[in-house]
Amino acid sequence: MFGKLGWLKAFMPTLKILFLKRDPRAIVSSVLRSGLAPLWNYEALVPRAFARLYPAYASRVPGHDAAARAAELAAMSVVARYELARHTLGLFEHRVLYLDELARKPAQSLRAITDFLGVEPHPGQLAFLGERQGASRGGLFSSFRVHEDVEHTWRRHLAPRQVQAVEDVLFFAHYGSS
Repeated sequence: MFGKLGWLKAFMPTLKILFLKRDPRAIVSSVLRSGLAPLWNYEALVPRAFARLYPAYASRVPGHDAAARAAELAAMSVVARYELARHTLGLFEHRVLYLDELARKPAQSLRAITDFLGVEPHPGQLAFLGERQGASRGGLFSSFRVHEDVEHTWRRHLAPRQVQAVEDVLFFAHYGSS
């Protein structure tokens, strides 16, 4: 998606972008639980993309630890995508919105969104958000999630060695490449 923002700028120069961010550990947990990493060809695509951005990164995950390796790979994808976003979002007027903030403070978040877009909020929008946060249900891409599930499912799902693999990638991307 981010690779197409330059193209979109040529056709929609006044486009405003809302960039929704989520805790990287929660994204990794979601990717692993979904089982879609093979479909998205993470094993072939992600290491190359990550290496272009962070050529000095060296994995600390033991080769025999498939679960930690899968978490590391998903974390690399998150970091690469966020880096692509950082480089291309500046083409447009944009705001960053955090999913956990939206879940915790829906009224304030909705107001920030509508103010950014220059429109008045509709009462149905807040009701829609409230309805979606009443219960977690549905499949992989369901928008029905209680706040606790949005913010904390990764804590129940990821093993400590997986969390460490994710944090190693995040730490390197933030501190190791400078």
